Order: sequence, then structure tokens, then C-alpha cells
Amino acid sequence: MSIRSAFRDLSSLVSAWRRSMPNSNAPSPLSLIDIAVRRKQPPTDNLASSVAGSVFLFLDAAWHAESDDAPNQRWMDDALARLEQYEKGALINETDWTHRPDRLTKCFAPEARARLQAIVRRHDPTGLFVNPLSGISS
Repeated sequence: MSIRSAFRDLSSLVSAWRRSMPNSNAPSPLSLIDIAVRRKQPPTDNLASSVAGSVFLFLDAAWHAESDDAPNQRWMDDALARLEQYEKGALINETDWTHRPDRLTKCFAPEARARLQAIVRRHDPTGLFVNPLSGISS
């Protein structure tokens, strides 16, 4: 992908963000939105990141008080829902799979997910370790 087309993708994403999130201010000043552009697509055959795009958008909701859980989670859920049409995937370490297990299907290409599930079946047949992929078919 050329840097020019990556910036077109980024421009589309930012425009969509502004249109869809008229009140994009997070309830907490600790929360952030970060956007990065990748110049070159990495090979994905042997990477943990089997789904990759040219633009990376990172939403991070952070707050101190438990009483602020609901408004901050609502902000994050709303932001993700509005941007979902533009996403090509998600990173498992950046996905709250305990709150939204449905997002795990976006973390791995189907072939990579099947390979990981085969490895888990072979090396952890009794389910001793936490396996977020256990409820997702390959």
C-alpha cells in the first residue's frame, strides 16, 4: 500500500469519526484516541497479528472510580459501534474480550484461528489455561 492511499484511508476514517461522533469527548480525561498509519503491510502468515490494515485506531478508556464504569464503558461501546463499519480487524491485546467476546472473531483470520485452536487442543486438552477462543468456532 502506498503512503498516499494510507492517508486517504486515514482521512476517510477521521472524517467518519467526526461525522459519527459529534460528542467524541470521553467522560474521563485519562481516555485517549490514537491513530497511526502503516506504510507497508507486514507479511501475516507467521505473525500473531493475522489481520492487518493500513490505519490503526486505538481507543483507550481509562478512569479511576468504579462509579464511573458505566459512562466510560458506554463511551467505548458507542465509539466502537460507530466505527465498526470501517474496521478490518482487531488486536486481541487491545480487545476487551471479557466484555465483548464477539470481537474475538475480528482478532484472527479464520486460518490463523483454526491453527491456534488446533494448538490449544493438542497442548491443553483439559482446558487448564484461559482460552478466549474456546467459544468461537474455527
